[in-house]
Amino acid sequence: MFDSRGHSQLPSPPREVAGLWVVFADREGDADATIERLIRDNSAPRRLCVVSSDHRLQKAARRRRGMFLDSDAVLQRLE
Repeated sequence: MFDSRGHSQLPSPPREVAGLWVVFADREGDADATIERLIRDNSAPRRLCVVSSDHRLQKAARRRRGMFLDSDAVLQRLE
């Protein structure tokens, strides 16, 4: 999820870029708020894994019993 200003759809449809699925935030441009909404509205939140170092997003995932990984931990695994 990426911040976006003035994107026409709310949020953008996912598109694959270099093997990753990319989504731009809604018109407000706040990716964190969009991710929180996606977590809240997901019908199977226990199957989610949020990758973020943002404690607000980690808390949102935990609240719905989803998983989360810290961004630094993911980068270390990829290296």
